[in-house]
Amino acid sequence: MLEAAHSLPDDIAALKAMVLASRAELAARDAELRNRDLLIEKLKHQLAGLRRQRSGTASETLDQLELGPED
Repeated sequence: MLEAAHSLPDDIAALKAMVLASRAELAARDAELRNRDLLIEKLKHQLAGLRRQRSGTASETLDQLELGPED
């Protein structure tokens, strides 16, 4: 950490520019994380729907087999 402090510029304008650049980078990463979270939620919702659809189809098939012609 001490080495990092020595590598910082003494110029206030340069320090401000570094802080602004770091904030912009952080904001971009936050936006990317929000987008990923939204995508994950969307995919979870789609997966749940597909699972319901699949289990519903399996239940319907089983019901149809049970309602087949009797011997």
